[in-house]
Amino acid sequence: MDEAETLYDKCLEVETELGDRSGMASSWGVLGGIARNRGNWDEAETLYNKSLKLSTELGDRSGMATSWGLLGDIARNRGNWDEAETLYNKCLEVETELGDRSGMASSWGCLGDIARNRGNWDEAEILYNQSLKLRTELGDRSGMATSWGLLGEIARNRGNWDEAESLYNKCLEVETELGDRSGMATIWGVLGYIAQCRGNWDEAETLYNQSLELRTELGDRSGMATSWGQLGDIARKKMNLDQAIKLHQQCLEIMQELGDQRSIAVTNCDLGEDELARDNLDEAERFLTIALKQLEDIGDIKYMGIANYDLAQTWRKRGNPSLAQHHYTTAVDIFTRLGAAKELERIQQEWHTEVDNAH
Repeated sequence: MDEAETLYDKCLEVETELGDRSGMASSWGVLGGIARNRGNWDEAETLYNKSLKLSTELGDRSGMATSWGLLGDIARNRGNWDEAETLYNKCLEVETELGDRSGMASSWGCLGDIARNRGNWDEAEILYNQSLKLRTELGDRSGMATSWGLLGEIARNRGNWDEAESLYNKCLEVETELGDRSGMATIWGVLGYIAQCRGNWDEAETLYNQSLELRTELGDRSGMATSWGQLGDIARKKMNLDQAIKLHQQCLEIMQELGDQRSIAVTNCDLGEDELARDNLDEAERFLTIALKQLEDIGDIKYMGIANYDLAQTWRKRGNPSLAQHHYTTAVDIFTRLGAAKELERIQQEWHTEVDNAH
């Protein structure tokens, strides 16, 4: 990325000297992409807005659509889903007018992400399949891989791990063929999560470390933080609680720098689970209460369910059965509504096993 940045900076310098405003807008967009991939979202946003301003002055509708889509990515990464949705829809409207089928497929995928994060998994699946159909017609192998990965996410959320694993592996195969190292790192991470859900913690740890190594080489700070969080989950499963907290704190620090509101909330939830495992109930309650408020603010339904269940366990340990039952019932309602079968099965089994053990 450093070499690319140097070349694009040289290109921008010449375009500026020549007064090539269209070229300048394009170069700012590309430099914004480099900043985004490094996790410098504020810098990326500034560059995308410079590109948008110039494209608007030039009446370049295609350039404007591209900038709206890229700014939508920044808003989505920060958990500002309403803002992201507005930007993606502006982008999609112009792409549809221009007949930009590749752009339309991309926008449908991004809108699917927002629907997924809000817990509207059926809507997300429809949008992802629309995107996949168009990308397949266009022969866009990279786009097809992206769509398979996104559909894998829906299957994973529903607890259909075999289906999710199959979709992720199709995605990984194409990304490997294309040399998409960032995509490969992401898929290793989600395959690690499936291994974790199956109780194969050593396999999960290996996959998370593969992902972390590649993300570190790429300078992907957001991805590195995600990997630290995932490795923290494994450390907690193995009851290495000091290590779990250290990794989750590393993750939280980067996500706070980036302004990634969803990841901040999720990591606060993770830290609450770490403290709960240590029977440090005051700290567990503090982290989980903060996390639940943040998750409610951004509307992340799935993790609201997880935070409610963690609070149910916390309050049961503190001897407040009515408050514990309230949070447990809320979690069950959320997972039932989402169709998150494995998550529902897990919490019901744990909850009733603990009740039986208490008797």
